[in-house]
Amino acid sequence: MHIHSTSTAILKYILCLYIVVLATACTNTEKSDKFRIYFRGEDRHKEQIFTLADLSQGYVDATQQGEVLDSDICYDLYYHKGVYYDIDRPDKIKKYILKNGRPALESSCEIAQMTEIETHTWINDTILAVIGLDSKHRNPVYAFIDTKEFKVKQYGEIPIPDDNSYQRTSIGFAAVAGDVMYITYVYHQLSADSYTTSEAINLITLDYPQMTARHNSSNNRSTYEMKNGRHQPTMAIGADKKFYFLTNTSSGFGQMEHIPSGVLRANMKEENLDDHYFVNITDTLKGCYPTAIWHVWNDIFLLKCERTDLMSSWEDYLEERVFEYYALNVRNNSLTKLDLPLDTPWYTNNVLVDNDVAYIANNAEDGYTFWLFNPKDNSLKKGLKLDPSVKRIFSIDLN
Repeated sequence: MHIHSTSTAILKYILCLYIVVLATACTNTEKSDKFRIYFRGEDRHKEQIFTLADLSQGYVDATQQGEVLDSDICYDLYYHKGVYYDIDRPDKIKKYILKNGRPALESSCEIAQMTEIETHTWINDTILAVIGLDSKHRNPVYAFIDTKEFKVKQYGEIPIPDDNSYQRTSIGFAAVAGDVMYITYVYHQLSADSYTTSEAINLITLDYPQMTARHNSSNNRSTYEMKNGRHQPTMAIGADKKFYFLTNTSSGFGQMEHIPSGVLRANMKEENLDDHYFVNITDTLKGCYPTAIWHVWNDIFLLKCERTDLMSSWEDYLEERVFEYYALNVRNNSLTKLDLPLDTPWYTNNVLVDNDVAYIANNAEDGYTFWLFNPKDNSLKKGLKLDPSVKRIFSIDLN
């Protein structure tokens, strides 16, 4: 009897050890998928998510292996700390948790007094800030959403200077550092079928979380920053802890083509726009306007630029290969063109920076290829090739 009990105990121990090892193996398998790609194939109404361990080599048919999303999800997902959010419409902001690799709707909330969303930023892991326009589509407003309870915890107006001379505003980026929020904006005059933009871009700083005004500054060297984070980044924080952001005055955006477009800088400590810093892209790169920016390493940023000489209509932004890439050194403002095929489309976050390397998902004639840009030696290396059935990558994220 004693021998039988001992044998049973040993068997139970071995069984428990096996379960622990198996669970550990499963966990390690899930964690080995370092990257996640949000994309669609030929069907514009069938979006997918695919996770994988390596972007530096190989060939993958992602449409055959990716998780198919619910049909009501359309180009709107943003990934943050293991959760997907739909931040496209203020009347229905949604939170999706992952269940067996697929986003499943957990909850939603509404920002009742906001008519449209301009930009958003995560202040921390539990507070999502959404910046939009008021009920008249005129002045900027904000909402702070508790991502745990998924409720609007605070709402109010952003007190920009108002002399009653404008009909609308546009927001560029919003960011919080310490107890200060930074927001860039411009004013617009509206006509029956068009608009004009103010000849200066502005930065307002506010106390966070009280949202009382601290300082306002303007810069007339350029104007109009596209909405940061709405599918592509137009602002990146450098190693010097300053904000580097893009302006685009082309006919498709700022509609102020007589004013140059480029890269401006906002000083975090001084809470102002830097009057002494401007990289003039349109004059340096004839026919180019910047559309996205990523900080890669030290003083090196990556720019995605539109080639207006290759464009004839608005649809070209989304369907034609009219984009090229440049490395910008903000120490000496030098621009180096990357030897990559022309890319498409605009309005995607198709670059991921990890360990000082930029993974660029380039959509050439033969489909998507990931190129690895190393800023330390300006080298480019061809990486993962995706099957041509992938037609548009919306975003690339770290798990």
